[in-house]
Amino acid sequence: ANSIDYKWLIIHNGYIYAGKDGTNMVHYDSNPDLSQLEGTSADPGVIYCGIGNVPTIGAIVYAGQLYVAREDGLWLIGEDKIARNVLDYSDSISSTNFRSMAVINGLLVFSIRDRIVQWNGARVSDITSEKLTDTFPYVTYGRFENFVAVDNFLYCTARTNETTYDEDLIVWDGV
Repeated sequence: ANSIDYKWLIIHNGYIYAGKDGTNMVHYDSNPDLSQLEGTSADPGVIYCGIGNVPTIGAIVYAGQLYVAREDGLWLIGEDKIARNVLDYSDSISSTNFRSMAVINGLLVFSIRDRIVQWNGARVSDITSEKLTDTFPYVTYGRFENFVAVDNFLYCTARTNETTYDEDLIVWDGV
């Protein structure tokens, strides 16, 4: 009865993980009918991603591990069902952080505010596109979302920073 209001679901290592909407609680179940997916704080197997009231946004499997995103960082849920912070963005917390994520060419790519960032498990690199114009005020892309990796290309939508903005589908080939 309490197994409602989930923001996201993902399958990993024989379990279905579910992030309760508006909370930092992650529930999981290995039953095909999800009969043990309780959905309350009384769930003995609930996983808390961090402290406080920063909710989870989504999850992704990268390099065989389950990562859960919040507005303040990326959390690794280990085989022991404990969440550990691996990328800390608490100094730039924003509702636009981790708006979208994808794995391309062995790298995890995600959005942080109006930037696109790639992570190889150890090093973070900014891969945001350059300015679109050469004169001030410069036109740039931002609000990157809807990441989809196909072959060796990352597709996403982005908006220009103009008052009357253009929203475009852009593609990145890694160069």
